[in-house]
Amino acid sequence: MEEKPLLKDRITEELRERIGKLQADVPVRIPSERDLSEMLGVSRISVRAAIKNLVQEGRLVQEQGRGTFITPRAASIKSLHILCSPDIKQNDPFYNEFLVQLTNEAAKRSIHLFIVHPDRLPDRRQDCPLLAVGQWDAGSLATFAGLYDRVAMLLGDAVSAPNVTQLVFDDERIGREAADRLLDLGHRELVLLAGPDRYRSARLRAQGFADRVRERGGAFAIRAAKMNWQGGYESGDEVAGWLRDGSPGSGAVPTALFAANDWMAAGVIQKLKECGFRIPEMLSVVGCDDIPLSSQFEPAITTFRLDMKAMIARTLEALQEDEPPERDAGSEIKLAADFVERDSLIPLR
Repeated sequence: MEEKPLLKDRITEELRERIGKLQADVPVRIPSERDLSEMLGVSRISVRAAIKNLVQEGRLVQEQGRGTFITPRAASIKSLHILCSPDIKQNDPFYNEFLVQLTNEAAKRSIHLFIVHPDRLPDRRQDCPLLAVGQWDAGSLATFAGLYDRVAMLLGDAVSAPNVTQLVFDDERIGREAADRLLDLGHRELVLLAGPDRYRSARLRAQGFADRVRERGGAFAIRAAKMNWQGGYESGDEVAGWLRDGSPGSGAVPTALFAANDWMAAGVIQKLKECGFRIPEMLSVVGCDDIPLSSQFEPAITTFRLDMKAMIARTLEALQEDEPPERDAGSEIKLAADFVERDSLIPLR
């Protein structure tokens, strides 16, 4: 049974105090949820809720397969240069939110942020780290590594880049989990609304989804589109045809859809509603990214939340580690995403 919020607050505060005493210049692993629940004499549900609060505060970082770690002190970073890929659109909601969150966290840690333009790089070596956001090729990353002591590339495609730490969300795992969630609810005939392969997140989410559906004996039809509202909306006519006449290949009527992101999910839902289809009664929908619109839409969109606070905390941690990566291809850190179930997903009836 869920324990009272007051108890959860007490556990969060107790863990917060312990973390403060254990925090060091390097990541410190904390005990497992099971061990903490025994140490504190409370349920694992309450411990899990407290850990989630502390992750959102940036005090803890969870890494898939490794455990939960105390975020190191960031005192060693005084300044941080930020370089955004020209491919990133100025109105991209995800990157705009990321920059807002990074600015807030930097203010808390007294880190000075400086935006660097790709055409006006420094002409001498810098004594601060660089955060390269978006997609960069190996040549550009090598140039950056020659100008900065530490370089982290965030949310770009994996490339061979010595001495560069790459941080990405585990998009292939997101696709696999989306397939599992739909199949576990009895949906066997699915639609994959995929984005362009040139985008890492779209390609890996589609790959993970397709592989898992095949492994479990399901069937799916693919529709590729731009990763925005218009792409989803324009896909609605074809998906509507599949709902009326059956999807290509199997000829069966699909009952659920996984979209590469929430904008596509919202666009296809809107078009299907205009065509007279009830969502989720006639088609369950799962998106990704948990943009603000996803919780405000009708129906609210089931999605995967990319925890920006945890991502920023892990990025700052990587940039202040005692030694930069020395492996030939640098290093890669994969970040987990949280599944958020809302009204757009129901079991097959």
